[in-house]
Amino acid sequence: MLLWLCFAFSVKSQFQTPKLLQQADVVLRGQVTFVKAYQKENGQIFTRVVVNPEIWYKGNPQPAFVFEVAGGILADIGAVVSHTPTFQVQEEVVIFYNSVHQNVVGGEFGKFSIQDKVIAQEKMMVKDFDRLVQQYLQNPVAKWQEIRSNFVQEPMISKINATITAFSPTAAAAGEGKMVEINGTGFGATKGAGKVEFNKDGDTRVTATVLTWSDTQIRVTVPAGSSSGTIKVSTDAGNVITSVTPFMVKYGTNNRRWKDDYATITYKINANCTDVSGEETALQNAFNTWNAVNSRFQFLYGGSSTVTTRASDNSNDIYWISTIDGAGGVIARNWNYYDVNTGTIYESDIEFDEAETWFLGASSNTQDIESVALHELGHSLHLSDYYDAADAEKVMYGISVTGTTKRALHAEDINGLNALYALYAAATATESPARGGFYASSGAQILALIDNPTLSAGATTPNLTIEAWINPSSLPSSGFATIAAQSRGTLNRGFELVLNSAGKIEFRCSVNGTSVTTILSTTTIPLNQWTHVRGVFRKSISNNNRFMYVVINGSNEATSPVGASPLYDSSANFTVGGYFNFSGVLSSVFQGKIDEVHLSAASKLRSTITPSTAATAATVPVSVGADENSKGLWKFDDITSLKTVVTTSYLDYSGNNSSLGLTATYLAVQLGTFTASFIEDKLDLQWNTQSEKDFYGFEVEYHEGQKQDATFKAIAFIPAKGQENQAVNYQYHNFDLSAGYHTFRLKMIDLDGTVKYSTDIVVFKELSNAFVLTPPYPNPATQESVFRLSVAKPQQVKVEVFNAIGQRIRILYDGYLQTEDAKLFNLKVADLASGLYIIKIKGNHFESSQQVTVIK
Repeated sequence: MLLWLCFAFSVKSQFQTPKLLQQADVVLRGQVTFVKAYQKENGQIFTRVVVNPEIWYKGNPQPAFVFEVAGGILADIGAVVSHTPTFQVQEEVVIFYNSVHQNVVGGEFGKFSIQDKVIAQEKMMVKDFDRLVQQYLQNPVAKWQEIRSNFVQEPMISKINATITAFSPTAAAAGEGKMVEINGTGFGATKGAGKVEFNKDGDTRVTATVLTWSDTQIRVTVPAGSSSGTIKVSTDAGNVITSVTPFMVKYGTNNRRWKDDYATITYKINANCTDVSGEETALQNAFNTWNAVNSRFQFLYGGSSTVTTRASDNSNDIYWISTIDGAGGVIARNWNYYDVNTGTIYESDIEFDEAETWFLGASSNTQDIESVALHELGHSLHLSDYYDAADAEKVMYGISVTGTTKRALHAEDINGLNALYALYAAATATESPARGGFYASSGAQILALIDNPTLSAGATTPNLTIEAWINPSSLPSSGFATIAAQSRGTLNRGFELVLNSAGKIEFRCSVNGTSVTTILSTTTIPLNQWTHVRGVFRKSISNNNRFMYVVINGSNEATSPVGASPLYDSSANFTVGGYFNFSGVLSSVFQGKIDEVHLSAASKLRSTITPSTAATAATVPVSVGADENSKGLWKFDDITSLKTVVTTSYLDYSGNNSSLGLTATYLAVQLGTFTASFIEDKLDLQWNTQSEKDFYGFEVEYHEGQKQDATFKAIAFIPAKGQENQAVNYQYHNFDLSAGYHTFRLKMIDLDGTVKYSTDIVVFKELSNAFVLTPPYPNPATQESVFRLSVAKPQQVKVEVFNAIGQRIRILYDGYLQTEDAKLFNLKVADLASGLYIIKIKGNHFESSQQVTVIK
């Protein structure tokens, strides 16, 4: 699936609501009743939204407000446009809309969310906000803050003594799976409906994924899109707790990047800005500022261009367009085209808004081209925005102040670049937790020079076992990702246990430093799931020949003979999560989590796999038993690393404390693929297992919508088929789910009661065999009453009007309706007598009726 991703650089006013009210000609509060993506003739994807108003603040009242926003998902293609709000059916919102520019004013800032009758952006109850806006619109000369001060706000107060005492670390990257441990009191024994939120812009918050929850400690990952600011905990009991000190967001990414270890982007430039000349040089200056940081990523100038509109045409272009949303709104935006399956970006187009006033440098009420370009190029790298004032010094701060320049990169902008296109010159180089490897107690990842294992070279000790638990989040786009490796001195060859782009495990060995023997697993490693992998190099008992093996979850899957020379030497560096190439640069970085890495100078082919929860020394890992040949066990404990060489302590980023949380001595079930889709009205869930033993079955769980903190409920149980060491296919169908988004997961239950869960899958059910019909308005009616009808399938539709005794008095429509026409019907009632009338609508796939009262 391909998605189009667009970033924008926007200006946010100090008092946002009055400016939104001034720029919008339509302002209303209501409930979203319809959301559906469609594709225009030029191939661009937009989403049609219908809101049923509860109150109309500004504009001509209508029974339903229908509008479009850029972006959306249609089949396997989508467009995600930042600074463009997204909508879900049944959510309560306030909308600020400009019908001239045909967009929501201020992008995502022009949609206010309502939760528990509170408008988050104003921290005010809905009833007070209604009165405030109406009074301001009646007297727009008055100062907003003066009117606002007349309304008493209702603060949320904790019901019991609950506090946040500390959190660790106090600063981390956003969107990379970085874990934060929150300590305090009164959180509640279980999560329930509780949630943890990070700051976004001082008004709104972003919900974090919860890993563990107890009354005194919560572990979460820092969500994408968050900024520096306080952490807010809402408990199942209704308590709301906010940290006293702020959490600092270092930088933000979305785990997408350009292909290859040494990536380049070549931009063509259309220097068509009417305000100045020399914009081409300003853009190249911004190129060079990023280029000076990291030789592994470079912006290149590809010449001039005449492009003035975006298109997915395998060309990266920068240009000015007539307007995005008028002056003072979104001033520039970056469209990144990428492949969702691999996360690989393949094209970028940057648009500047000609409605703004541009300048080369700082001048009153102008925007500096080079400063804005520096920010937009950060989005080309795939760094994210921040919107809190605590991040204002960073280039990736998403608010541009006129009359200023920002042409130097902040240290965290540089760290973000290096996290995506890493330069590792020292053993203490840092990296995102989402990319796997060893982590120091400070939260820094150490991918290089971890240890020099004292492996004895020579024919007398030719055996080797390297094993680990892995939980990959994505596959490499090409080549392989290193789980663990040891180079063989200056020859730069030895052994490598890797995950390749097809999801197979490769064990690669060189006994002479040049030629490499590779064996490949038959099993495809699942994403976002723990799997035990092992590579074995073994001397034959009967002769001097050596053999290589790859072992998955205790099952030997491949064997290959290899030469008789020793495999390793004691002077070589052992690395996890990455590999040093011939140029001495770390490459092939693993995407995901790696845990319990064990290295032994013996061949281990036993099938029993157990997490080493009781290991007390590196030489006695439970997974292999006591063994004098064991050279290191890296458990990533919360307290200390159990290794033969004393180094910095390590943290466990698997979210399972100091073990993987597995209790069986074998894997009762190994889940393979898991997919969910709707075919017309039918939900089709399909999954398979690689093997089963002593396994009870699956509970199919779901919740409506796509919120991460929603509560799942069971809708079916599928018993196990119990075929050991054999792939088994499963399927489940359901016809009873409503239209909209649904989230599914599998609850896997072993015979001993052990429970494990699959990853969540979100799927959208279209309005097949259905329709959206707004209520007639006004009702009662004196002159006319209007309503809209949208159908999910093209079909013949008849709309008729009957009186109270069943006589047909009018046919409003009898014809063919296209999908989502949102056709407006106007029932003229001036010639009708007072009384009750029935509107009947009949299509090929549905029937409906509604009443309207006529008053004279």
